[in-house]
Amino acid sequence: MLAQMVVRSLLPPLPPCDRMWAEKGGERVEKYEALALIYVQAQDLTGKQPEDLAVLYDDALSRINAKSKELSYCKKNPNPIPPSALSI
Repeated sequence: MLAQMVVRSLLPPLPPCDRMWAEKGGERVEKYEALALIYVQAQDLTGKQPEDLAVLYDDALSRINAKSKELSYCKKNPNPIPPSALSI
């Protein structure tokens, strides 16, 4: 709970628009990138090296993107078989 409050205080409020994004330090951050960043910030980073953070971020971003694609597929198909179920 405390970690969520800290993370929320670090990010500016998202503007209401179709394509959600946050702006931090003059850089535009897309919503899935922001979610991956929030996930990494919520982890115990004690003793982590920058390379470890990059791996955590990349893993979180790829998992978020994969889940988004699966959810998008499910919305478009009324009786879907998710793409993850098709891999052997």
